[in-house]
Amino acid sequence: MRKVSLARMIFNGFVSISVPFTALAAEPPSCLRADGKLTADALKTVVITQKDHSTVFDGDRFSLSLTLQSILATAFTPKTVSPIPVEQQKALPSSHTEQLALLTSLIRSFRNLDRSSNGVTNNATFRLHEAELEPEALLASMKPVGLFNRFDLAPANWSYCGEHRVVYAMGTGTNRMFLIFEAAVDNPDPTNAEIGCQRIAEFWGGLQSKPEGELPDALRSFYYDGELGDGKPPITPVLHNQHFGVPFGQVRGNLFLTQPEGPGVIPWMLREWRTFPSAQSVTTLVPDTVKSNPNPELYNDDPINLAGNGRDQGFVDLRAEFQDKFVVSHVRELIDVDLEAALQGRKPTGDELFNQLSAAFDDKFNDFESVSQGSADVVRGSSSLISRIDHELMKYKLPTGWTLTPEHILARAEALSCAGCHNLTQGKEIAPQADIKWPNALAFTHINEKAELSEALVNSFLPARCDNLQRFLRRTEPTVALSEPSSEVRTPALAKTRLSVTTFENAITDAETSTALSELASDIQTARQQDSVTAGAFRRFRRTH
Repeated sequence: MRKVSLARMIFNGFVSISVPFTALAAEPPSCLRADGKLTADALKTVVITQKDHSTVFDGDRFSLSLTLQSILATAFTPKTVSPIPVEQQKALPSSHTEQLALLTSLIRSFRNLDRSSNGVTNNATFRLHEAELEPEALLASMKPVGLFNRFDLAPANWSYCGEHRVVYAMGTGTNRMFLIFEAAVDNPDPTNAEIGCQRIAEFWGGLQSKPEGELPDALRSFYYDGELGDGKPPITPVLHNQHFGVPFGQVRGNLFLTQPEGPGVIPWMLREWRTFPSAQSVTTLVPDTVKSNPNPELYNDDPINLAGNGRDQGFVDLRAEFQDKFVVSHVRELIDVDLEAALQGRKPTGDELFNQLSAAFDDKFNDFESVSQGSADVVRGSSSLISRIDHELMKYKLPTGWTLTPEHILARAEALSCAGCHNLTQGKEIAPQADIKWPNALAFTHINEKAELSEALVNSFLPARCDNLQRFLRRTEPTVALSEPSSEVRTPALAKTRLSVTTFENAITDAETSTALSELASDIQTARQQDSVTAGAFRRFRRTH
């Protein structure tokens, strides 16, 4: 097993004593554009595609096999596992057999439909063709199509430095599948100082001027070895086990395997998993809720089919609680951009709304799947909810001549879900201005098998991400030398998770291992729940896309 020592994880040289970065967000952007779009060099700081930078992906440089090896080789191992020679600690856990086992755990999740969140049962839908997948074929067929810099997803407490993603794709037409490895990269600074993420931001920013021939090795070293090319010690690699669910980060799947029945019978669906260790030191991918994705049935008053998804009364009881919270909290969150503009005596722009809209949905309302086809999955408010939203909107001082309706609010909520952003909301008005409609995806994806990017990415999302990165890099803040800390200073939930990992690794008996795993699972859930409602470094409320 590959370990990253504390010395390697500590940021060399500085900690921040500045005000939060969000206070500097009004500084004008500096990303170069041509015809409204990012120039090729500016684009490199936020996305690297196989279409534009094929040499980055040549050979097995970003193969699915190599990514699984890296995740498996950095797994957490209890002492109950028989010790093996150091030179074999990397090879055995990440062998071809173990890679297939990790993919098998994902495939089995399409067969085992039992799901519960916060004690409420809401089972998954059976996915026939994904359940029939052979792990060997999946390993061979998935090809990398893009690397994405989501530094903009960093929380305001800087417990991690945003997400850094690899997208894999296979198939074409209506028989296709995507896997997205979304690594929440740990802050290298033990005090979670903002400047701990500076080196990572500088790495991406530096790609703008890096010659094409240097990109392959630079990106490969960053993702798999934590090398940032600045002459300082490596950070924890991007593709490290802990970055995919212990406690933050995840793996997502866009599911299109619909033949021969067709997409009208088997709809496009998005699912989510995270890594979790086992007593046998075997990393698995376990199903998790899809974030920012409240079940659409919670918005309306249609009869709930308890038998359809093995639901219990607890799910029915969520509806009233969700609608109450939506009116009291989420309406205010969903008009935050409008209220900020009103304070400045203006109306918000489309790009502001597209990039800053967000809401802190509680995970207990999230579904285990996001279905992007069919009217049943469109966010439709009950007559009571619509009336309550309308009444709530009257409490706020919006921009002059800017009359928001409940339909705008519900469309915004839908846009924050994966299904909405990828399909259901595109073309819908989210403001009282005809040209402010949710931007288009590429037929349910934002990057396809040919590594082509969606209109939403090219025209709206990527320029905003680039601007955020450049603002961060141009900020001026005082720094002081970092003294050797006696222990890591983390948020309480994150600190407890780290402690539970150590307890698991130090477990000697089977009973100790079992107890440690149970505690770790509980701590991860707590940490992830707290993170989901933590303010963002670049926007008040964070979202996942």
